Amino acid sequence: MKKKRTFQLIEGGYFEGLFILRGIWRCSEDSFKVLLGDRRGGFYGFLSFQNGERILRKGRVYYVKGRFDEGIATFFYLKEVENESFFLSEFDPIGEKERRILLKKLEGMVSSIEKEEIRVFLKSFLKDEGFMKKFSFLPGSLLSHHPYPGGLLSHTVSVMEIAEPVDRCTNLDRDILLAGAFVHDIGKVRTYEVDFSLTLEGRYLGHVPLGIFIVRERIKKLSLSDELFFSLSNIILNTHLPRRRGRIVGFGKPTNEARIIRKIDEEDAERARSGSDLALGVF
Repeated sequence: MKKKRTFQLIEGGYFEGLFILRGIWRCSEDSFKVLLGDRRGGFYGFLSFQNGERILRKGRVYYVKGRFDEGIATFFYLKEVENESFFLSEFDPIGEKERRILLKKLEGMVSSIEKEEIRVFLKSFLKDEGFMKKFSFLPGSLLSHHPYPGGLLSHTVSVMEIAEPVDRCTNLDRDILLAGAFVHDIGKVRTYEVDFSLTLEGRYLGHVPLGIFIVRERIKKLSLSDELFFSLSNIILNTHLPRRRGRIVGFGKPTNEARIIRKIDEEDAERARSGSDLALGVF
């Protein structure tokens, strides 16, 4: 059996390996903040040297040695890998073919929804070219899980695929499960940029409230019911926010659908961090 590799940098520990450069930002004349990672996770670090933007190239693979302290990497050695195309599938597993497969799966699951209101709601996103362009190419996260272009789409489809058959042996609402799986991370469309930076609203608010804003705006635009808004908002909140005795303090009790989506979301994220191809939902 192939051994799973969990992405984890230990505080105060040394590390080395191959990582892709996701982002580079100038902090001063000779200091740069960089974001490195692979398909399992990512981390920030700082470099100090002149002409850093000419030396380091986004989207390239580097062999790195360093130390991890207080959540930031310090680098001792960093060199671009030659013939990097051999390694790229380890870092960006969602190519154009995989993206088309994922989109087809997504469209099929949305079309299978029985309740017209929910089907109309979800199809409105699929018909929104601007939304789908970002949704299809953004990462699932910057540091945690699915941190590569197309990661958000891959993770969403995986959660929907796992959630789809759950109602067959329960009294759960399949249509709400699928809709909740679709929107549970939808706020990341307004949280991340395609260059792996954070938007202004993403920095200040984060993807949870932004997800609720997106759902609210779309439901108002389509003149759909308040019940749909509240049921999906319950899932978005209870999937991500910390809980005490099974519920978020100060918020409503999670529905059974919210509990299921949270569990599926956590399991799929962990598979992605372990390097398991199951988390991609396409193989």
